[in-house]
Amino acid sequence: MKRSLQDWAHLAEIIGGVALILSLIFVGLQVSEHSRQVRSETAHNVTAGLQSWYNGLGGSAQASAVFRKGMSAPDTLDPDEAVQYLMSVHSVM
Repeated sequence: MKRSLQDWAHLAEIIGGVALILSLIFVGLQVSEHSRQVRSETAHNVTAGLQSWYNGLGGSAQASAVFRKGMSAPDTLDPDEAVQYLMSVHSVM
């Protein structure tokens, strides 16, 4: 059976549609993978930031004392301790 030019055009249109659908699926998978990588990187950065904060707070007796005092009785902090406590709390955010 001899095919007309219109038959070939329809076949090409079908193949093009299938290729488009496959490429959209591929892009969707890539976006999903990228999102997963970004979430993983964000979680790692948050963990590293908290670790740094813990090291800074736990590595200094004075910083630990100010933080503990600020958590239990913030009204008893002198102005310098209040700033140090505030900066310590804000550094976590």
